[in-house]
Amino acid sequence: MYWTQHNKYASIADVMTLKRFEVLKKYFHANDNTHMPKKGTADYDHLYKVRPIVQSILDMCRLVEQEECQFNDEQIISTKSRCPIRQYLSKKPHKWGIKVWARCGVSRLPYDFTVHLGKKNTDISKEYGKVGAVVLKLVTHLLKNIEHKIFMDNLFTSIKLFITLKDLGIWAVGTIRNTRPHGAKNAMSKKEELEKMGHGSLKYRLDFNYNITVIRWMLNGVI
Repeated sequence: MYWTQHNKYASIADVMTLKRFEVLKKYFHANDNTHMPKKGTADYDHLYKVRPIVQSILDMCRLVEQEECQFNDEQIISTKSRCPIRQYLSKKPHKWGIKVWARCGVSRLPYDFTVHLGKKNTDISKEYGKVGAVVLKLVTHLLKNIEHKIFMDNLFTSIKLFITLKDLGIWAVGTIRNTRPHGAKNAMSKKEELEKMGHGSLKYRLDFNYNITVIRWMLNGVI
């Protein structure tokens, strides 16, 4: 990308040619291949060859001063190269790539991240599910009880997850899927009722034990 006309980076492109860079890249190693665990063993790591680089970047991200408001999301490192952890996501702008779960600030700076290594390597929690476990992993190094606020979309949000974050001293806001409000769903107004009330109408329920509010409102459709 540094050599393309659109993304040209003079500090690199003017110093060496792309062909020279490709030659040097063949001999660049970040880890000792002779110590690489065999595929199929418990210690095998898809990112072994670049793990020191990934870990170094992660360690530096965790040292950055944290913003009050942050968000959890998935990001795609676009690539069509042959890679066992590459995925095809038909609904994404970049359909081929490596998925990364990330916790970022409103400035878009990443504070923590984890590379998705495929279904077999995913942390599964019976209580929080796959993506709920990811959220809890990403907040491990976030200081607790100092009013941090985490925003997320309905891929991550669940009542149980929000209760756990609240116990950790972390506030959370997010949209939620119809299958996840648990008991709150039965107490909320039905879709048909809000549609009759018209655009902008809303109903909410508050759990006083955990100070969690569930809101359902009518915009272009019932959310």
